[in-house]
Amino acid sequence: MKKLNYLLHSVTVIDFVLVAKLMLRYRMLTVVGILLLLGLIPYVHLAQPLVFQKEVYFKVVRDESVQRESKVLADLTAPRNSMNETVALVSSYEFLGKLASKLAAEKNFSSLNFDHPTMGIGNRVRELERCGDANCRMERLRGLLPSLFSLTADAATERFTLKITSRSKQTTLQILRAFEVVINDQRIAIATEQTDKQLAQLRELAAKSRRDLEGKGGFDKLASSEFLEALITQQKSKILSISNRLSQGDSQAYSQWVRLKETDLTSQTSIEGSQKLIYESYVKVNKRVDELRQDIAALASISPTSRTETDSLILAKLQRELVVNEAELAKMGKVSRNLNLDDSFINIQKGNKSAMEFDYRVSGAKVRKFRVQYEQAKAELDELYSRKGALENELIALKPDLEYLKLIESKLVALRFKQSSISSDVHFDPYGPEVQSFKRNSLGWIALFSFAFVMFVLFISYIIFYLFDDRIFDELEVERCLGELPIVGHAPQFE
Repeated sequence: MKKLNYLLHSVTVIDFVLVAKLMLRYRMLTVVGILLLLGLIPYVHLAQPLVFQKEVYFKVVRDESVQRESKVLADLTAPRNSMNETVALVSSYEFLGKLASKLAAEKNFSSLNFDHPTMGIGNRVRELERCGDANCRMERLRGLLPSLFSLTADAATERFTLKITSRSKQTTLQILRAFEVVINDQRIAIATEQTDKQLAQLRELAAKSRRDLEGKGGFDKLASSEFLEALITQQKSKILSISNRLSQGDSQAYSQWVRLKETDLTSQTSIEGSQKLIYESYVKVNKRVDELRQDIAALASISPTSRTETDSLILAKLQRELVVNEAELAKMGKVSRNLNLDDSFINIQKGNKSAMEFDYRVSGAKVRKFRVQYEQAKAELDELYSRKGALENELIALKPDLEYLKLIESKLVALRFKQSSISSDVHFDPYGPEVQSFKRNSLGWIALFSFAFVMFVLFISYIIFYLFDDRIFDELEVERCLGELPIVGHAPQFE
């Protein structure tokens, strides 16, 4: 105990001067410590297993395609999965079981290394093979998988980071591929289950809404309203048709009345006098001029090289005759056609007067009939509008229930479409970092901890050697051993 007290110091707790002397005194022990340090550093570094790690980023994309028309339907169709629930899904017993089954189904399963990345040695697949049945193997593999991957969620970017770590690159990539397949299948299963639940809830709401409307007579009133609307459209078409026929009949009757009036005036006109002779002469000459011009045009269309001498003579004769007739027309001056001077026209009109009077009376009767039909159709349309208005007032009270039912049915259609096209909402980033390999502790940290360990062992060794060493090496130890006894002299030193 006395020597142990010598190691203590009132200020520094440990007498480092004495420790330094012990290091020089027990040089062999110091050399062994240095050799231990130099051997321990590479040994620990090389004994560490090589770890392969792969980071993958993915997002869970929310479906915003279905618009939220009401709070009730928004609660029914809103996404239920938060980021925390996704993390919980990956850690669930069911997910790990499916992941284990997927890995066990791989052909290279026996070559995969499921050892803890930083703890233990040996391949645990051998332990899995020792299981007597598949259930035992799956249970053990399910327990090993959580140590090989971790999932973290970043709320700011709404992105997940998946880290897969194992002792072989092949195992890391195999777990990643299996993870992608399983999480996509799980997300599809969850989306399908949620859609089925939402459809069931909406169908129940729709059935309840229909029962309420049936109790209030809503569907019968809607059917009556649609029937009245069809009748109104049909009645409008009927009125339009009658109106067109009435307009045509009025126009025809007016035209017949004018023709009948003009026929009466014409039949009373005398067809004798000099003006009639001049008009008849003008008509005769004008007709001859038209015939000559047509004949001349026909002969002139023949090219001069193909024209015969007879054709040329006839053409010249016709041209001379045309000049004479045009000169005669010019002498007559401007003569307009006057039907009162046309014998044939006057006689024809006199003969048609009875037929015109009959047609005019028939057209008048038709017009009167169309007017009666038009007024009746308008009265019927007003009656339909009156019934439609009364029915609309009744439907106004049912409008909230009807709109609510329409909203539910539109949601049902949207959900059925969504159900037929469900896909995974997990999108992996294809541009993540490559597989990285590293050891758990760096060479610097190993050197630091090895140095601390060796120094601690040496310190303990120095104390043990010092406590059991009865030799005296210097004057200070003499004073400590003899206490207050005076020193008589120093032993001579011989060279």
